Amino acid sequence: MKDLLARNGSIEVSCPESFPSRMKEEIKKRTKALHEVRRPVQVCEGGLGQGGCAPGLRQEDFTGALKQGAGAYKEARDMAETDCELARKEDFENPSWLFKLEMFFIKPLFTGPRFLRPFVSELGLNGSEKVLEFGCGNGVLLSYLAQALDRGGMAVGIDTSSYMVRHARERLRHFRNVDVRQGDVRILELEPGEFDLVVFVHVLHDVDPECRLETLEALVRLLKPQGRMCFMEPVSASHGMPIEEIKSLLGSVGMAGVDMVRKGRRVKVFSRKA
Repeated sequence: MKDLLARNGSIEVSCPESFPSRMKEEIKKRTKALHEVRRPVQVCEGGLGQGGCAPGLRQEDFTGALKQGAGAYKEARDMAETDCELARKEDFENPSWLFKLEMFFIKPLFTGPRFLRPFVSELGLNGSEKVLEFGCGNGVLLSYLAQALDRGGMAVGIDTSSYMVRHARERLRHFRNVDVRQGDVRILELEPGEFDLVVFVHVLHDVDPECRLETLEALVRLLKPQGRMCFMEPVSASHGMPIEEIKSLLGSVGMAGVDMVRKGRRVKVFSRKA
């Protein structure tokens, strides 16, 4: 993907039509900084390469503008992904190209090795556990769990999105110790006390606030006595949910020994059923 395109000596910042309008406006606002390099900037709403271009941009100007523009694009993209609740929910069944890029390229190739694999390593699995992933998406974390559960263990993934479940099953088709199901954990037919561990990554904040307590109660019911719940959630002011809310929810559903480790804009949580 080309965030910026140099053409005939000018710089274009592309905003495909599928971008949320709030994201387009944010990109336009942030790319004003590019005018400081004393050359015009074109913001295109039809896609890469559309619109006119102005001549004459020095190499050093282009390099500086490229860095500024990439930062502006990333900030706008982060804002759009985290601040547009309706857009995100619709993406789960009818994803935009940007959502697909993240789910099928960025997450498997970058997020997985950098965050998800170390997360699974820190779970201390012996390979025989039964693990539930809540909000499994397209199955990247499940693939790491399946590899770790190599002594008769089982990984079960659930997601409300038929689109995600379909792609998760395709990704995991070669694993014999994985089961992917579609449905709401609050009503899905799962046995109480069935799992040794429940995990999820960046899911709880996407649950409607009024449903979070009930959702966690359903997850806790699925845990064995002394079963564990381990997860990561974003906690920045612009994205995620407050750490205080996470602590309160865990206390309300009877999770004990809560250990929270703040890492940048996210928190890693380890807890055990009381």
